[in-house]
Amino acid sequence: MRTKIGIITSNKMAKTLVVTEYRSRMHSKYQKRFRIKKKFYAHTEDSTIYKIGDSVTIAECRPLSKLKHWIVVEGKTANSLSAMVDEQPVVNS
Repeated sequence: MRTKIGIITSNKMAKTLVVTEYRSRMHSKYQKRFRIKKKFYAHTEDSTIYKIGDSVTIAECRPLSKLKHWIVVEGKTANSLSAMVDEQPVVNS
């Protein structure tokens, strides 16, 4: 199963995120590095918890629609990070 790490560029669709993966390649003749970006449509149950700019890991799955062949496996959202900070106990000195 292939996995990719990308950045969310759109969360406007219900249960679908648009994830962009950036890669760099070397030009064969001129030996200069250039950047390639590719968009992937990924399925998630609740797209409202993710924000544009969050980093997510997506995995390949069976075709879910014409363009959607990926699912969100793991995401680092601002909501989950703030929840982790709230869970830590406060030590009074």
